[in-house]
Formats: sequence, structure tokens, C-alpha cells
Amino acid sequence: MVHYPRLGTPGAGREQAVLNIDVAPTLAELAAVTIPTPVDGTSVAPLLAGAAAPWRTDYLLEYYRSPCNDLVELTALPVDGDRLRLFHGDPWGPSPRPSALFEFDGGDGVVGAGTILVPILATTKLTAARLAETVTAMVPGVQHILNFFNRTNVEDATGACHAPVWWEEVDQTNALQPTNPLPAFFGVRDVARGYTWVEYETGERELYDLNVDPWQLESRHDDPAYAALRAELSARTAALRAQ
Repeated sequence: MVHYPRLGTPGAGREQAVLNIDVAPTLAELAAVTIPTPVDGTSVAPLLAGAAAPWRTDYLLEYYRSPCNDLVELTALPVDGDRLRLFHGDPWGPSPRPSALFEFDGGDGVVGAGTILVPILATTKLTAARLAETVTAMVPGVQHILNFFNRTNVEDATGACHAPVWWEEVDQTNALQPTNPLPAFFGVRDVARGYTWVEYETGERELYDLNVDPWQLESRHDDPAYAALRAELSARTAALRAQ
């Protein structure tokens, strides 16, 4: 909602998609202040004045973590077969990101090729420490920076500050508590046609058809009828990210 009596008709409404990145350019134009270019966002002053200005038909959706490190806490001894996945590498690269899968083992070995064994030791603290040692030894570009109490903290060691992410793969007794349970994602909101597309760093996808599902309750990411649209929106996401 905008209250600015000098410009626009009180009570008027517009249908364009306005984002928070548009606020600064708008205030700068109304105040006749020159700001450096290029700048994210577009001034909505022409829309307030009722002009038929060209406007965005879609926009980038994004959530990514900027910290260089991530922490997981073991609130109890893991159960044999519990699994943690550590996503690492460039968060701006293709998804899913590179990852390492760790399985806590009570003595019967691990399941699946490429799974890294972490023995369940006598205490939760010792097990967390062994997890940290295993990460340092087995994951290129990631180092264990701190282990305190039952917590294992890891950091990107490449100098690029890529944000590693702990992810619960199997947690049978709720013993594994990552500090960042929401994975990073990128996507596109197609305003003109009414679609939302999201690509998570963990590999999951979501697609919502807002024309029939405005509350985004049923994802169409695996519906064959939307296959061509999924490919199109994925390509558009990549193009927006490149900008």
C-alpha cells in the first residue's frame, strides 16, 4: 500500500508485481536523487501516476545461506542406519549440489555404495567428534572447525565461503538436529501466466499452477502434463540467476 497524495488517484489499484527491491529506486525518483546504476529493482513511480509502463512478467525466487559454516547437534546417540548428508561446493552451481552421505553404524556396516561410515561410539560427544574427524578426512574443501559438547561445526575451506549444509537423510529417533533445516533454493514466479517453480539444492522440485491452485497446495513437479512447462521454467530460472 502506498500513500502519496501528490501522485496517483486515492483508492486506485494496479496488478503489476512489485518487489521490495523496487522501494529504493522509487524513493530515489520521487526525491529526484540520482543513484548509481545498475541497481536491482525498478521505480514504481510511473505506475503510481497511472502510466502504462512496461513491467516485469516474472521474477527470481531465491533463498541461500551466506555463512561459511554449518552446525549439526546430536541430541542423543544416533541409531544404526541414521544418515546425515553434507551438501558442499558452489551454492550457485547446478542442483543438487555435491554432497557426502554419512551413515552412523553400530557394527553391521553401511548400506549403499559411496556411503561413508561413522561408528556409533560410547557417548554422543565422542560420536560427534568422530563425525567431525570423518568430514575433514573424506570431504574435499570442507574442514572441521569446532566441536563442542555434542555439536559438529564444519566450514568451507576453499576460501570462497560456500555455505555447507547438513541435511537429515534418516533420523529414526530425532537425534540429529541441523541448525539450518531449510535448504537453499532458486526458482521463478511467472506472474503473467500464473506459475511458481522452485529448485532446491537438495534436488527436490516444486511446481504450482496458481490458476487452479492459488494457495500452492498441490505440487505438479511430477505431472506429465506439465513436463514442457517444467523445462521452460527451469531454463528461465537459470537465465534469471545468471543476471
